[in-house]
Amino acid sequence: MADNDVQISMLFIECDDLTEELFTKYLNRLLPQVSVHHACDRHMAIDLLHNENYDMVVCDASKHSKDKIVFITQLCKEMPSTPILVITTDQNITSDSLCRDPDCLCVKEVIHKPINLQSLISKINNILDAIKTERTSKH
Repeated sequence: MADNDVQISMLFIECDDLTEELFTKYLNRLLPQVSVHHACDRHMAIDLLHNENYDMVVCDASKHSKDKIVFITQLCKEMPSTPILVITTDQNITSDSLCRDPDCLCVKEVIHKPINLQSLISKINNILDAIKTERTSKH
């Protein structure tokens, strides 16, 4: 199987339908090996994460930042090996501020809005490369 043929499943947690639609279309065009699934709230996301095996999570943490920090910390504790990329308008949110437990390293990147799309794709590619490397080293 060629490196580009490795399929990656991503859960995108976003409550705004237009943002979700644009993100999904953009990613599908640029990264066809990524299958994007959507959750519009934390309850749906937790249900999906417990029932499906996603390779990575992209989570918008712009609204109700304190609640999102609690939610992201919960995700890290429940699924510590699933990398999370956080998108936020809050400049105070960093990967260190989201999960202070040294064993909790699931938040791989924090991207601040306004989003630089090239930077977003680059950060997603970095996570995808790490996932692909991990998969190939297991075989």
